[in-house]
Parts: sequence; C-alpha cells; structure tokens
Amino acid sequence: MEETTLQAINEILDAPSLYPEAARKDRDQREREMREWFEKYDEVNRCYNLYGMDRADAAPCDTWLDLKTFGKHRYAVNSSYAPAGSAFKFNHTLITRNKLVFEMFLSYWYGAESGVYMPSIAVFLDRDFYVCGNGPQRMTPGVFSDFVKRYDTGQKLVFKEVFGQKGKQVCIATIDGGNIIADGKTFTPDEFAADLAGDGLTWLVQDYIFQHEVMSGFNPTSVNTMRIVTYHTGERCFVEDAAVRMGYPGELVDNAFSDGFYTNVDESGKLHESLFNFSLKTRRIHEWQDVRIPAAKEAFQFCVDLHKRTPELFSVGWDIAIKEDGTPLVIEANDSWAVFVTQTAIGHAARPAWERYLAERRAFEAAIERV
Repeated sequence: MEETTLQAINEILDAPSLYPEAARKDRDQREREMREWFEKYDEVNRCYNLYGMDRADAAPCDTWLDLKTFGKHRYAVNSSYAPAGSAFKFNHTLITRNKLVFEMFLSYWYGAESGVYMPSIAVFLDRDFYVCGNGPQRMTPGVFSDFVKRYDTGQKLVFKEVFGQKGKQVCIATIDGGNIIADGKTFTPDEFAADLAGDGLTWLVQDYIFQHEVMSGFNPTSVNTMRIVTYHTGERCFVEDAAVRMGYPGELVDNAFSDGFYTNVDESGKLHESLFNFSLKTRRIHEWQDVRIPAAKEAFQFCVDLHKRTPELFSVGWDIAIKEDGTPLVIEANDSWAVFVTQTAIGHAARPAWERYLAERRAFEAAIERV
C-alpha cells in the first residue's frame, strides 16, 4: 500500500466521529475495515465517517456501494442496451451528458412553453453565436452587445458549458447598464464573449431560475435543488432515494463538490435531521426540522415520468428546482449521480438495492427478442 494511501486512511481514522452521540468502533477495527475496503475496491473510502461506518451499530461495510463498482455497473448497463427490435447497442448516456441534447429531449416530450424546464435563449458554439430562432451569427463586434441590450440592469443570465460537471463550467452573470458582471468583475459584452467563447466549447445561455421561498431560505445565493434518483428495470420505474442540496453561503451553485450541503428527504418533503458536507467532511443537526419541500410528491412523480421516456437508462439522478409557484422544474439529468449523497444518512446503504435492481434489469434485457 503506497504511502499516500496510508496517509489518506490515517487522516480519516484520526478525524473525530461525526456521530458523537453513538458508540464508536475502536481504531484497530476501523483501520482493518478501511484497509479491507481499499484492497477490495481499490479506493480509499473517503465517506467512511460520513456514512457513519465508524459507529458500533453501523450496517456491515459490504452493504455500502463503492464508487468504482457503481461506475462500472452503471456504465455497462447504460451504454450497452439494445432496444427491442434492434440488434445494435447505443450509448444512451448521451441524453444526460450533453445539456443541449437533453434540452432537445425535453423539448420533444414537453415543448418549450411547458414550464417544466428552462429552455435556452441562445447558444455559443465555438466562435458562432446563435439566438434561438435566428440562426448563426459570427461573433463580430456588436453581435453579443445587441443581445445584452435586451436586458435591464439587475437581470441575470446563466451560461452553461454543455459538458460541464459537478457544478463547474457554470457562470451566473448580471446585466449592468449594458455591461456584464461575472465573478466580481465587470466586462463589456465583447470582452465577456471573447473570454467565454472559443476552444471548441459550446455554451448554453438561459434565463435565471427564480425559486420558491422555501428553497431560497436554505441559501439565497444559489438555486437549491432536489437530487431524485430513479430506476428503470424494464418492468417498472420508480424513485429509490432523494436528497436536498444547498449551496454554501455566498456560492452560486449547490453542488456537493463546491462545498454545498445536502440531506436526505422523503416523499412528503420532510428533511432528514442531519445536514452533511462532502468537501468539508462535516455533519450537523440543521435548523429546518419543521420545513417541508414544496411539491415533493409532484417532483417524485415528475422524475418517474421523465425516466419512463428514457427507458434505455437504468438509473438517473434528476436535479429538480422548485419554482416560485411551487411547481417542479428539471435542470439536468445525471447517469453518474454521486452515490455518496443519497447513501450518507444512516439506513441508506445502497448495495443490496443496487444489486437487486441490476439483476431485474439484466433479466429483462436477456428476455428481449433481437432481429
């Protein structure tokens, strides 16, 4: 075992328990479990304390789903599915990985005026700028400026790179008298466009989402979302787990990799009492014990409806915002849905369910007739 691996394991072992109210395993047992986990799954279990696996009453280690097994299984089942009537396999994760393709999928099923997603109003495609419905325009001086002039001072625009992940490659900009403020700096439209466009990247431009006051109460600077995990085994489609994600104070995104907080939530909208932070490796009892997420049940059903329209995908983590009027809005879909988020709270060890649903899916696929 390499020195860096041993150091990482020791840092976790030396960290205080996140569950001081519960009896803790002795250090020798915890070290043995950490070493066994690494030897079996080839990863340092950085969620050992977050999961509460150090507790004397914790579920057996092998009931928790490791990230490498999760990644290997989901990739195999999502990228090798041949639908009924076809002999050819196709990687259907493209639907979730490319935000522009995902938007096309939503537009087909729901329509741009449905209000269940935020349609793009423009697209940067390398050095070309497309305003929806107007076709491409080369990024000559003034083209983007004319677009910015549509907006009043104080209005916000969201720029998303189509392959951005983990809350990165997202820019929330504010219009200021024809200029743009982003990351605390002021740009002319041409300066901003020159900084953003190019390098073969594609950026979507969308209006800012105004969320329900309950969601804003968690952190007013970010759009705070539900991460709802659904499965499609072929015979059935259902919600398995859900979490609420909250941005770190002052942050513009709620992603757990950007110091965001998260907690599990049930179908009634009730939050689990513990609030976790993956980056900071912390847990605390939060102050929103009496808060209920608006339209949680409707959001769960919406995600099932979405997944039924993508039956080729085995499991999906949907990011759902709650709009000002209390209705759900889908932001994006993830085939890699950060298994640690919904596994963190005690009682959410995911391996038994994952293996059961995977067996159902494989049995379904094996029964499909090929041409």
